Amino acid sequence: MDYLDILKRAWNITWRYKALWVLGFFAAAAGGSGGGGNPASYSTGAEDWSPGAMEPFFDWMAQNWVYLAIVGTALFFVGVIYWVLSIAAQGGLVHAVNEAAEGRQPSLGPAWRVASPSGAACSRSASSSACPWSSSVWRWSRCSWHPGSRHSR
Repeated sequence: MDYLDILKRAWNITWRYKALWVLGFFAAAAGGSGGGGNPASYSTGAEDWSPGAMEPFFDWMAQNWVYLAIVGTALFFVGVIYWVLSIAAQGGLVHAVNEAAEGRQPSLGPAWRVASPSGAACSRSASSSACPWSSSVWRWSRCSWHPGSRHSR
């Protein structure tokens, strides 16, 4: 196996189809991060944990709990939406790179439609390779092959 050739082809596909970088950006969100260290250090002393040192913070939280709940809920939903987009982007990226490797012109729109939770690819085929969402709830609820659908036998 020629690994150098594989790396060259991967680089050429990556560089040639820059529109797919959008999918790569969202797909990378599911991969986590490398985590950087904090070069600054702070050592705690007895005065940091003295009785009553945290009282102002707890008072502020008690006065602003509604705002904290709203911000926390909003951040949760943004995180879930971004996570769903990252899963869809992974499927779209696989589809688009496969198109490029087979000599066809990949583009962002069709790659996104294949991987979107609307089930566009699922409704045409019961094949698990046709839909990148094969293990998700969306595939079960959107595809025509599941037992609760009007098309089931």
